[in-house]
Amino acid sequence: MKNIIFLIVTLISFNFTLTSCSDDDNNNYVPIVENSSDAMVHSFTVVKFDRIISKFTYAIDRSFVNKLQSSSNVLVYRQVGFDNIGNPEWELMPSQYSIEYIIPGNSQVEKGTLTYYHTFSTDGFTIYADADYDIDFYSPEAIHDQTFRIVVIPGIWARSNQSMVNYKNYNEVIKYYHIDESKITTLQPIKK
Repeated sequence: MKNIIFLIVTLISFNFTLTSCSDDDNNNYVPIVENSSDAMVHSFTVVKFDRIISKFTYAIDRSFVNKLQSSSNVLVYRQVGFDNIGNPEWELMPSQYSIEYIIPGNSQVEKGTLTYYHTFSTDGFTIYADADYDIDFYSPEAIHDQTFRIVVIPGIWARSNQSMVNYKNYNEVIKYYHIDESKITTLQPIKK
């Protein structure tokens, strides 16, 4: 039984890289197994956020192939670096940063705030990068080459295990839900 659960989690967990945005081959959809009771991890790298709401707000929108249960939860982690032995470090969103930048022609240091957050529904999720300054001009690294992990926790687990795991700690979540990261596969980049 343990091997079957492991196989199911392995098959539905994946790592995909977004290098642009297109609907070719339904790459805009995240495959979720309907009525699954297993937690899932989906990972992707964003070369650039694919929707510009304004010069202050950028977004990534993705849909699930099958609707989630209404009681499911979607956690989004952003890779913030690497530890001293090269393992990725993850931060649960929302997360907020104070940014300092210099306006061209002005030697005064300006301060701004950058926030990453997400919303989700049973149909999909959106990841936002939102600031009180022109993100692409003053800190383009904030919307380029970002890596995210999406953890879908089905409703059957989302309600019953809330106090049993520290959701801020990505590694604890992966361990608690028995997700083997070495089995996450890489999908081809989305073509534009």
